[in-house]
Amino acid sequence: CGALRWRPHIWLTGGPGCGKSTILNQFVHALVAESGIFAQGNSTEAGIRQTLKADAIPVLFDESEQNEENEKRRVQSILSLIRQASTESQARTFKGTSGGDAMHFHVRSMFCLASIQVGIKHQADIERLTLLILRRKDDSPQSVSEWHSIRERMYTTIAKDRTVSARMLRRAILLLPMIRESINVFAEIAAEKFGSQREGDQYGTMLAGAWCLARQTSVTR
Repeated sequence: CGALRWRPHIWLTGGPGCGKSTILNQFVHALVAESGIFAQGNSTEAGIRQTLKADAIPVLFDESEQNEENEKRRVQSILSLIRQASTESQARTFKGTSGGDAMHFHVRSMFCLASIQVGIKHQADIERLTLLILRRKDDSPQSVSEWHSIRERMYTTIAKDRTVSARMLRRAILLLPMIRESINVFAEIAAEKFGSQREGDQYGTMLAGAWCLARQTSVTR
């Protein structure tokens, strides 16, 4: 996360039973493992910030629902933290303590949230968080059969291989120059497509990540 100039974030959403927690637990968290933070929905912005300190690592956030007023305030404070983390900056966050010794934090994480409700209210959050909307639950025989096939592949590829997260992190570090170069190309093309450099940065960075996940050569125009 700390090597990127712009850090996009994603929010998994959809109706009950559509697979949000399954994706987060059995796929995303399995790939990130110990190189990130996996927070429950009742976690607070202060707790996440104090855990991160200056570590530029991903944050997974499950069941970030907003049924009560206090839950809405808690999620909005986390969104504020996400806004701060999006842009590369040397500026730090300073917090006073009752003991008189200030604490400072440098948040440079990318976040993946999952919930039924989406609490994005401000344009700044819309520009930084991409919604991934899952299709509603389908119990047809074909869908059940497809899910069994996907689950088997996830087990074989991820759960069965306990080294996959460490190997993915090592690969990302080794390919960092290629990743940065690919981001520049994708961001430029995405900005032309959407007519906004901010959207170019957002979608271009994610497209570059998808490209580099399966290839070892930089993308060209």
